[in-house]
Formats: sequence, C-alpha cells, structure tokens
Amino acid sequence: MKAIKTFTKRLVIFLIFFLTINFGSDAQRFLGLDKGGREKRIRFYPGDLITFKTRESTHFVSGRIDNIGDSVTIGGIKYAVSDFRRIKVYRGNAIELLLLSGAVNLPAAAALFLTAEAVSSQLHKDYPLVEPKHLELSGGLILGGFLMYKLSYRNFRIGKNHPLRIFDLAIK
Repeated sequence: MKAIKTFTKRLVIFLIFFLTINFGSDAQRFLGLDKGGREKRIRFYPGDLITFKTRESTHFVSGRIDNIGDSVTIGGIKYAVSDFRRIKVYRGNAIELLLLSGAVNLPAAAALFLTAEAVSSQLHKDYPLVEPKHLELSGGLILGGFLMYKLSYRNFRIGKNHPLRIFDLAIK
C-alpha cells in the first residue's frame, strides 16, 4: 500500500514536470539558417542577439529577438522572414574571439604608436615627425586589424543556398 502511494506521488510530480515544459511554446520555435558544412543549421532563439540587413536597409541592424511567431520581432519591430537579405554570424570559438579582440586592439595600438612617435619627435625637435618605416608598421597593424575583423564573422546572403525559415517544434 505504501509503495502504491509513493509511486502515485512520483507519477504526479513527473506529469506536472512535463506539462510545465510543454507550456513554454516560445522555446520550441526558432529561426533556422540552413547552410553547408559540418554544422548544417544555425539556430536563433528568442533572446539571442542577431545582426542582419533587410531588403530596404543599406546597413546592418543588431538587436535581440523578442518573439518568433509567423514573423520575427526584433527590438519591438516585426520583420517577415522574406524581409531578411543578409545575416552576419559571429563565431563563438575562442580563436574567433581572439581575432575579434585583435581587430579592435591592433588599430588602436597603431594610432597610439603614431601619436607617441610624433610627440617624441616633436620633443626632440627631430625631422620628419614620423619616419616612413613607422608609417609602414602602423599601416600593417591597421591592415592586420581589418583582416582579423573580416575573419571573425561570416556573412550569409539569404536565398536559395542559405534559406531562412521559422521552425515550430510544438506538439499539437
């Protein structure tokens, strides 16, 4: 008799647990970008940060996904899936994060180096203010930062090769 009560109590807790999981239907919808390669689909869930360009805009827009229904709500603005033209995906690996930090820090280091060189030359009354070899070095640092920035993300053009769709995994 005691075993039946324990079993019934555990069964009720188990059922309540799974019923509460099913009520969160927003977590069962996601925006999927299909692509080739090892990872075949990139998933965007509500709360994720997304960077995209629409058919009407000329620049990229970033925002958090608020809701995914028949359309996608980002920052309070509804977008149809057909409105997306490009999606910029930043990679999350450690090496890509290193590339992104290098992309920011190398041009700043080049500017600091040129400023320090110019101030030093001015204090010592040297001519030229900045030597050509230092200009080449700073230019190399800026170019390295630009290349690291381009390597830190991937730009997907939405179309036949990379379709963007809303997936709904709710059990009805």
